[in-house]
Amino acid sequence: MSWYNRTKYDCRNTTKRIERRQNGSIGIIDSISMHTHLVSCPLCRLYKEQTKMLHYLLQKEFVEDRTVTLDMAFKERLEQMINDRLSKRDS
Repeated sequence: MSWYNRTKYDCRNTTKRIERRQNGSIGIIDSISMHTHLVSCPLCRLYKEQTKMLHYLLQKEFVEDRTVTLDMAFKERLEQMINDRLSKRDS
C-alpha cells in the first residue's frame, strides 16, 4: 500500500473514530490508533477541533431543548451519501 493510500485510509478511520468518540467512548486500541494518527496529521486535528465545536453548538442548541432528534435511518442515509461522495472524489 502506497504512502498516500495508507494515509487516506488512516484519515478515514480516524475521522470515524473521532465521531464515535464524540458520541460515546471507543476502545483502547481505537483510542491509541486515533491519537497516533492525530500526532502526524494536521487535517485530522483540524477535523477533530471542528467536530468538537460543532458537537458543542448542537448540544447547546438542540439537545438541551430536546426539540430535534435524528433517527438511525436518517443517520445511515447521511453516512451513505457522505461515503458515496468521498468515493466519487477519490476516483
